[in-house]
Amino acid sequence: ITFSTAASGGASASLPLTVTAKVRLHASTRRLRHGRTLTLSGKVLVQPLLKKGPRVEIEVKRGKRWQTAGLIRASQAGRFAWKRKLSTITRYTFRARVLGTNELPAQPAASAPLTVRIF
Repeated sequence: ITFSTAASGGASASLPLTVTAKVRLHASTRRLRHGRTLTLSGKVLVQPLLKKGPRVEIEVKRGKRWQTAGLIRASQAGRFAWKRKLSTITRYTFRARVLGTNELPAQPAASAPLTVRIF
């Protein structure tokens, strides 16, 4: 960002600005019978968005680490959806992460973790 003022004789100063994208994530349900389809949907909250929409990585927690479960592209409005049929009886913890690119005017960010129980 560049600021200038007429009072200082047209002097200007540059200030670096870092913006962090916000990501919201929702599940179609928090409890799901095994063999059924889970839908994770959400929205990337950063303006302006790209013509294509940012890439969003769906991650699942395995122990202490996050592992990629899917890679999708959000719409121009920032909305995304990911569907998977889950058959293992367990608890999954998911998050959505916006990947950093030169085109997106924001730093990479992740949503809050979301736990889904498969029974």
